Amino acid sequence: MKNKGFTLVEVVISLVILVAIGLVVGVGLNKVFDKNKNEDYDTLINQIISSADAYLSGNTTLLNQLQTDRGYLIIKVADLIEEGLLDEDLVNPQTGERIGATSEEDFVKATLDASGIVRFEYPAETVTESYLETQNKIIDYNQIFACDQVSSYASEWGTPALRLVNADGTVNTSISINEVILSATCNVDITRPGTYTIAYTYKLPESSANKELNRSLIVSPSMNDIVTLIATVTPNKVVINNPITVTVQGINRYGQTVNLSTADYSIDSTGTNTAGSFTRTVTYTSQNSDSSAPTTTFNYQVIDNVAQIIDDDTNCTDQPDNSCYYVGPQMGNYVSYSNKVWRIFKLYPDNSIGLILNTTTGSNYAFSNYIERWYCSPSACCNSGKGLS
Repeated sequence: MKNKGFTLVEVVISLVILVAIGLVVGVGLNKVFDKNKNEDYDTLINQIISSADAYLSGNTTLLNQLQTDRGYLIIKVADLIEEGLLDEDLVNPQTGERIGATSEEDFVKATLDASGIVRFEYPAETVTESYLETQNKIIDYNQIFACDQVSSYASEWGTPALRLVNADGTVNTSISINEVILSATCNVDITRPGTYTIAYTYKLPESSANKELNRSLIVSPSMNDIVTLIATVTPNKVVINNPITVTVQGINRYGQTVNLSTADYSIDSTGTNTAGSFTRTVTYTSQNSDSSAPTTTFNYQVIDNVAQIIDDDTNCTDQPDNSCYYVGPQMGNYVSYSNKVWRIFKLYPDNSIGLILNTTTGSNYAFSNYIERWYCSPSACCNSGKGLS
């Protein structure tokens, strides 16, 4: 006889499965809630920091203090709300408390970073002791600088570059650099641009313990380095197997244009033995202080017959002697072909163009030097020279 209903074991197993499913779902939902809560908190922080940035940007007096006689500034969230930069109903999603409720504890701290840029910290902790503040030290390429001598930094002591900041944010102007910084160690190659480290050993007035602080020292690249290349090719359209001339100039960090010799650069090719359009690369090969090697490109076209270059570039007008002059980029009224220079004439009633070998100087060209006739179609060959056959 079959039992109707569930046995005790089956009921227990079913309850265990249901509880397990409930735990999995609950854990999953909690993760989603936690993720959303964290995202909301990040959004709140960004809102507060953006408001503090706007507040400080509009207050030149406070900004000037940060760049002169204060190491940090405290901007209360309550002040941001009062200025209308934040909504007074904003709530911290992690605590459920309204922001700015405890005005003495809820604040943004503004400081200058190693590059002298204003940075904001929220939530920020209260400073309880003085500290040594530094910014990046920048020297010129090959500049003699005794980075291991404390006296080398005396001229910047008390400025945002290097100063002792009291716990209340004011700059300690009554103490000398030698009372704070005990030693400086470094290993810098002034002939190699890059970022190096200065290690200070120092002590605070309220403490007898020595502390360590690293500061970046940046050796700048040489201002004489070539950073940009300019390549000029002449002509930029040439008959096959005729040479082109490439002139290369460089622009240094001063912005000055410098004529370069062929020893200062390489060109991947200047060949004209194949017809076509070409793009060539010029690379700076002389030594820049930072090992950089700027490049540039130039373009030129190689044409495989004189007829094509006339067809492409001739822009003729009738002359008193019924001559037709080639005025393309090749040598003015002349064209270079087969290692000889030719002058282009239109001399005949049937509107043909003659190529005359340039064997004399001046403007006297003898018919005896006539080499070859090219016929124009249509008949008006001097109207741009199109349609050569």
